[in-house]
Amino acid sequence: MVSQTNEAALENHIEAALANDGYRIGDPANFDREFAIDSKIFWGFLEATQPRVNLSYHNAS
Repeated sequence: MVSQTNEAALENHIEAALANDGYRIGDPANFDREFAIDSKIFWGFLEATQPRVNLSYHNAS
């Protein structure tokens, strides 16, 4: 077996370890550079944990 000792292999290993510990892997298309967040995961979290807040102005598609 050939060992992968490059940066991409290290990144894949770190991402897999984080995902196995419960972190959610986001889609780069949902990344909001202005606020440095994954907007889809962020709004999903708010909607799930803040049910009394009116988020009707947000389009979470």
